[in-house]
Amino acid sequence: MKIRQLRLKNLNSLFGEWEIDFTDTQYLANGIFAITGATGAGKSTILDAICLALYGATPRLGRITKSSNEIMSRQTGECYAEVVFESQAGVFLCHFEQRRAKKLASGNLQEPEHQIAYLDGTLIENKKSLVLDVIVEKTGMDFERFTRSMLLAQGAFDSFLKASLDDKSKILEQITGMEIYSDISKLVFEQHKVAKNDYEALKQSTSHLQILSEDILSELTDRKKILISKDSELNNAIYQIQQHLNWHNDIAQSLTLINSFKQIKKQLLDDNERFNQKRIQLVAANRAEQLERYWSPIEALSSTLKEEESLHLKLQAAIPSLNTQLSNDLTLFENASLKLKELNISYESMMPAINQTKILDKEILFQSQSLNELESEHVILKNKLNNLLEEIKEQEVQKQKTELDLSHAHEYMSQYGKVDARLMTSLSGLIQRIHQLDKAHAEMEKLVLALIQSQSRRVSHDKKIAVQLELHAGLNKKIKVFETKLLDQQNESKALLKDRSLNEYRLEKEYYIKERAYIDRIASLETQRGLLEDNTPCPLCGSLEHPYSIEKIPEAREIDGKIIAITELITQIEALDQAKKITEAELALLKQSVSIEEGKIHTLNIELKHEIDNMSTLRLKEEELKLLTEQEIHLLNLELIEYSLKYEPYKSQHLIAQLTQKQERYSKHSETLSKGAAILQDIETKILKLNTVQDSTQVHITGLTQKIVQSQSQLQHSKNERSALLGSNDPIQLEDSFNLKLKNAQATADSLTDRLNQAKINLASKQQELSLLEQRINKSKEQLATDKSSFIAQCNTLQFATIEDFLNARLTSSELERLSTQAKELDDELLRITSQIDSATTQHQLLLSKYIDIESKEVLEQLLAQKEGELNQLKIDLNSITFQLEKNEQTKLALSELTTKIIQSRQIALKHEKLNNLIGSSDGKKFRSFAQGLTFEIMVRHANKQLQKMSDRYLLQRDSYNPLSLNIIDNYQAGEIRSIKNLSGGESFIVSLALALGLSKMSSQTIRVDSLFLDEGFGTLDEEALDTALDALSTLQKENKLIGIISHVPALKNRISTQITIDAQNGGRSTLAGPSCVRLS
Repeated sequence: MKIRQLRLKNLNSLFGEWEIDFTDTQYLANGIFAITGATGAGKSTILDAICLALYGATPRLGRITKSSNEIMSRQTGECYAEVVFESQAGVFLCHFEQRRAKKLASGNLQEPEHQIAYLDGTLIENKKSLVLDVIVEKTGMDFERFTRSMLLAQGAFDSFLKASLDDKSKILEQITGMEIYSDISKLVFEQHKVAKNDYEALKQSTSHLQILSEDILSELTDRKKILISKDSELNNAIYQIQQHLNWHNDIAQSLTLINSFKQIKKQLLDDNERFNQKRIQLVAANRAEQLERYWSPIEALSSTLKEEESLHLKLQAAIPSLNTQLSNDLTLFENASLKLKELNISYESMMPAINQTKILDKEILFQSQSLNELESEHVILKNKLNNLLEEIKEQEVQKQKTELDLSHAHEYMSQYGKVDARLMTSLSGLIQRIHQLDKAHAEMEKLVLALIQSQSRRVSHDKKIAVQLELHAGLNKKIKVFETKLLDQQNESKALLKDRSLNEYRLEKEYYIKERAYIDRIASLETQRGLLEDNTPCPLCGSLEHPYSIEKIPEAREIDGKIIAITELITQIEALDQAKKITEAELALLKQSVSIEEGKIHTLNIELKHEIDNMSTLRLKEEELKLLTEQEIHLLNLELIEYSLKYEPYKSQHLIAQLTQKQERYSKHSETLSKGAAILQDIETKILKLNTVQDSTQVHITGLTQKIVQSQSQLQHSKNERSALLGSNDPIQLEDSFNLKLKNAQATADSLTDRLNQAKINLASKQQELSLLEQRINKSKEQLATDKSSFIAQCNTLQFATIEDFLNARLTSSELERLSTQAKELDDELLRITSQIDSATTQHQLLLSKYIDIESKEVLEQLLAQKEGELNQLKIDLNSITFQLEKNEQTKLALSELTTKIIQSRQIALKHEKLNNLIGSSDGKKFRSFAQGLTFEIMVRHANKQLQKMSDRYLLQRDSYNPLSLNIIDNYQAGEIRSIKNLSGGESFIVSLALALGLSKMSSQTIRVDSLFLDEGFGTLDEEALDTALDALSTLQKENKLIGIISHVPALKNRISTQITIDAQNGGRSTLAGPSCVRLS
């Protein structure tokens, strides 16, 4: 990481906006530059600005928040810091800004703004809570690591040297990119835990597995064969019974079907009898349907004649009412014409007065507007005059207040001015010292807590060691018991074998089994042996000698006894061998457990020793810190006496507030004295100007009052003249009313004219329509009489005497179709059911001839139930035996597999246990500390190279007990090894500088440390050590590194040509001067 550019505004004594470009050729050419200036001028503010831009915090003040911002310059309303930096991830711009309300110095602090972007301005993140994560991602360092490895701030230059083991571990891990070792250590610990749990679970899982004995197994197998044979017999018998029962069921179903068909036929015959009357109706309807084409025209003509006669009656009734309507419309028309004439006469008489009133209304409106404007102006001037009087009063009050403030300021300066003035330059230093004392007290509390925790851990370790020793003794006792048990099992097995092997007994058993089979075969041929004769060939083998025909056949009972005895012996030996294997496995596990417990005891002893050493170190740190803190409190209180204040632990915030209040009080009174006289002069000038404006305003108000009176008189005269013409009536509304009445009257007259003409036309039209309708009615009556006479002749030909007989026989087309379909369906259904009865009768006769001699259905059903019950019980027994046999085989397989898994799991657990003892830990610390110890060794080598360039007296060496702790070899004291805690201030600086440069050498792919800023520390060096330190820093130019040194040491300023100078000005302000140092505003 390398800082390329810095911009800041209103930070501490650096008022205004400033920019420093570290890419200037002077910085790059020399590789080292100094930041110089008087104490309190603001040198460390440069480093504060870098930290503020990146992390929103500074080494001296911590995090900047809405409630606390001590870095913003006094009497300003905003501040910011902006830095351009380069890392392996690219080039980025980081900006931090905070303002007060309305950017006023007296405003409340607002929420800070923090963002990071690419150099081209593309925003990466601007959420304050997320920006720090992006900074850590891009730089590889958080705030603590940044201040320890790249920016060594004032008072914390040797912070890495004095960091705790855990803090050093974290710094090295981030700088060297070795997080993987922590992950490996945690993974090993978790894998060992899982492997151990798996092994214990497997051991517990064998307790529920039990296998059947050989006798029980043989009995179950034979029983299963018998049940399978009996199952086949029962199934055959059940099948025959079911066939006979099916025949009985088929006979019953056949009879039921025949009876059902006969019932249906009877119902169909009854339905046909009931349908005979409808058949007669259907015949008549078919005859009537032939006359439909002659009757339809007659029926249509009759309907038309009825409609025309009805219309004729309506027309005769309407004509009298039309005559009456015509007479009424004529009367209305005459009345409307008379009313229209009267309205026209009234309108012409009123128009002169209406027009004159319109002219007067316009004049009144103009006069009213003029009067309103004059009155509004009068009110405005009155308000202005009142405001002037108030402002004059306020200025008089302000004048008195300013005179009083000046008096108070003179009084304060005479009493406290000289003392409080020093706070303008020394306050930040005092606050820093107070914060350091607070941190020291907090550190002391942590040390006390750490001592208590360490003592607790020591007691815990003692108890754990006692428990482990007791467990170790118990395991040894168990080992002796199992060893005795194994020896007894071996002796018992040896006694059973009787100097023979198990395989020999198995071969002997096979021999006797074959012999038993041979004897059974001989016994089965007893009849054939009785037919054999001496000197006559055997029909099977052709031998002339037949020994078993006269000799006794060997006894099978003797062979069976030998087989049983050998089988029992083999079973005992196999069981004993299995027990020996289990005992040997348990014995091996116990020995492994003893080894593990010994390792745990050894580890606990080492941890106990480390804890004792750690307690000694913590007590030493506590005593040193207590002594330093008491000295610093004494020195600080000496300085605070002149302010009548005193430092007390845990009350620092109140002390800082009192000091800040004194400084602000001095600033306020100082500003009052410098600006009070000018302010007083301004107030008197304002009062004089305000009095002049007041006089001119009063004159203007008097003239305006006279104009308002004159305008009111003219307005009243116009209103009186207008009232005489129309009173309060509106001329426009009056004119519009006359026009509306005229318009309505004319519209009424026009409407009545149209209505009268339409009435005349309607009457003539109805009279003509009535004449034509009478002619059509007479013609239709003649045609209807002729058609009816002809239709009656047609009816007679089809056996209808009258038209009424024809109309009674008619059916609708849907009714006719329904009856025809119903008749056809009845006929078809009778034919179908007759055919089905014949077919069912034939099928029944065939079934009766199939079986002649068969049991009754009741007997068959009882027999079937009995056989099915026997079969169900048999299947239950068979399933039970099958389940037992299968379960026994599964148990054997599972036990074999489980034994193999237990042995494998134990081997895996032992491997993981060994690895865990070496590098495993729950927090990853064990392997990380080892790996980082190697890294630390490399860093120490680099630091020693830098240290040799500065002094041949010292050499750094890793502590043999604590891998990340350091000792120092003093070559001037015959190579004596000293603790770094005993180094003097100058020695600590030299060693810290060497370590910082060693970290720069250690730059890996994770972080590049290409910029290094050192704040103070050189004042502790003599001239020779100063030269060697600067020479060592100058060599880093070849590695493209930039070193910035902040110091007020004169010798240092003379040795470094490139400098940024901080010049202190009046009023606690400072300015920057140096290469590419530019003031932007």
